[in-house]
Amino acid sequence: MTRELPSDREAEKSVLGAILHDNSALARVVDLLAADSFFHPAHREAFKAMLEMWTARQPIDEITLAGFLRARGRLEQAGGVLYLAELGDATPVSSNVMAYAEIVQDRQARRELIAAGQYAEAAARDGEADPIGMALEVEQAFRDIGQRRTRLAWTPAAQLVPRLDAMARTPEAEQDAGIHTYTFMDRYLGGFTPGFVSLLAARTENGKTALLCHIAEGNASRNVPGALITLEMRDWQVLTRIVCRNSGVSGTWPLRRKFHKLDETQMRDFYDGLNRVARMPLLIAGDGRELTLSEVRYLCRMAVREHGARWIGLDHIKKIKPPAPRMTMKEAQDARILELSEIAKELDVPIVVLAQINREGIGEPTLGDIEGSDTLAQEADAVLLFQVQKPVDNEHWMHFWLAKQRNAAKSHGFVKVQWWPWIYRFQDMQRNEGLGVG
Repeated sequence: MTRELPSDREAEKSVLGAILHDNSALARVVDLLAADSFFHPAHREAFKAMLEMWTARQPIDEITLAGFLRARGRLEQAGGVLYLAELGDATPVSSNVMAYAEIVQDRQARRELIAAGQYAEAAARDGEADPIGMALEVEQAFRDIGQRRTRLAWTPAAQLVPRLDAMARTPEAEQDAGIHTYTFMDRYLGGFTPGFVSLLAARTENGKTALLCHIAEGNASRNVPGALITLEMRDWQVLTRIVCRNSGVSGTWPLRRKFHKLDETQMRDFYDGLNRVARMPLLIAGDGRELTLSEVRYLCRMAVREHGARWIGLDHIKKIKPPAPRMTMKEAQDARILELSEIAKELDVPIVVLAQINREGIGEPTLGDIEGSDTLAQEADAVLLFQVQKPVDNEHWMHFWLAKQRNAAKSHGFVKVQWWPWIYRFQDMQRNEGLGVG
């Protein structure tokens, strides 16, 4: 009696359904699965088409996928329109796509092991085959299956030495040419790390966007290309804040589009700042609406690959649409953090993300006050918290401290910074005392 080969039809459908719900799920499984990872022919055809559409940067849903397959005469091979619609309803939770993909990969590995075993048996029964050569061939086949499963390979330490030596010999100016906050917090942060997400978190109306604009202008003015994705404001509103920071002109009237309220000197300073910012390598995208994770991934790829951006800022994480309907707030936040982490690794740039601390109160916030703090503790390279202090004699102050740092340049520090909210500018006031609080 012939036994059916290992497969999991529901897991395969769930992977495809997750991609239909959230195209960014494809980027997470593309290194794990190929079309032949799917046992059922309709699923293989659907996944193959999804890969082709993704490569062409086309949106993927039940309608566009059906149209793509129909235009190429492959719709019936993928099960037809009704089956594709059924796939869209097949996914319990899109954020679990990696778990579904691992099941699919597991069944593929078992099928390959069975095929390798059958080949070994057939070769062993062949009296003409060389047993030593046959054993080596079968051994390699099993090793290939194992290597595809781990997606990793051993690297001798000797092969890593030249890479580390090249890093050590990099000129000091280039080593310090990273992405910085341009506050004295860099003494502890050491710059934002490429390939990782860093989080800047504060309560409502505590200057989160102002800080991101400060970081953007600080890096761009030093010719470090960057990109800002703004989901709370329109692109011109963010640009206005950056220009006001650069020029020292209050943003009160420009942000209300009442430029006639500026006097002659202010208008001249504003235009001087505008001309300086216009020459900076800075991209801004956003019309004040929420985006999906797949849209965020597309913008990040375009910024890095087509425009040479070396870092990306995102304002702010909770404005990214939940990857799937009926997700809890925690599930949605975890999915956002994990996906942004994957994007940072794929593009090898730091992604600096703004987050809002939910719990109100008079005390200083902690990492635990941020939604998804357990996932942040695993995925984020650094978490920088800050809080506006009560104004004293019309002077505004902020306290900054590191809640988490993966590779801390120094121990977690505390920095007191003066800021001018009307021109979105920060200035370190405490350089020689009070900086060593751990």
